[in-house]
Amino acid sequence: MNEQANIQQIDKLIAECCSSHWRALLEKNKEIIEYLKGRYIFRGEQEAKRIKIIIKGKAKVFLTYKTGREQIVRLAANGQIVGHRGFGGNHYYSVSCKALEDTMVAHIPLELFQKALLANNLFCYRFMMFFAEELRASEQHLKSFTNLDVRQRMAEALIYNLKTFGYDRKRKKILSHTLSRKDFSYLVGATYESVVRVLSDFDKSGVIQIINKDIKILKSRELDRIRKGV
Repeated sequence: MNEQANIQQIDKLIAECCSSHWRALLEKNKEIIEYLKGRYIFRGEQEAKRIKIIIKGKAKVFLTYKTGREQIVRLAANGQIVGHRGFGGNHYYSVSCKALEDTMVAHIPLELFQKALLANNLFCYRFMMFFAEELRASEQHLKSFTNLDVRQRMAEALIYNLKTFGYDRKRKKILSHTLSRKDFSYLVGATYESVVRVLSDFDKSGVIQIINKDIKILKSRELDRIRKGV
């Protein structure tokens, strides 16, 4: 999906859920900013002044512990909202977000967004459903972190990587963006060495193929079987 298509997707959601008055206000006050790969889109404990929607690109949302180690709590791609964890409460971000590649982000003032939710029932409902789905996904991630072994967690991480970012359009079955080995370790809560070892095992068994820094998914059903421990 190209940049213009994603802008239209966001506008379509606003058009379906908001009155003409609120559509005009949101459009007028929307600002689009590009973040280069590796740049913070926002940082934890920074004041939350805007809701952010990814137009084109990929990002990771993560916690940073006092030791400096990260814990990735979510991946985000085209059309997805980030920055909503600063919504409510004292309006400070509880997590950080960083661009995994050059990423275009639409910014909508938080106060205006809140008013739009109050004034447009369908818009509020859609946003509530998004929150509910993210809570479900977060709970599933916590369950996996607690109960699954490293091989299962890595299989789940590869499936999550695929579901969020999809396949490369020009290279068959290759992930459009493969998380770095370090980011995989932050996602599954394992050491870098364990991640490298498990990926190597998956490669040797023909489940995936490692092509430099990229990963090609050869047997997605086998990955799902490993994830389930069957």
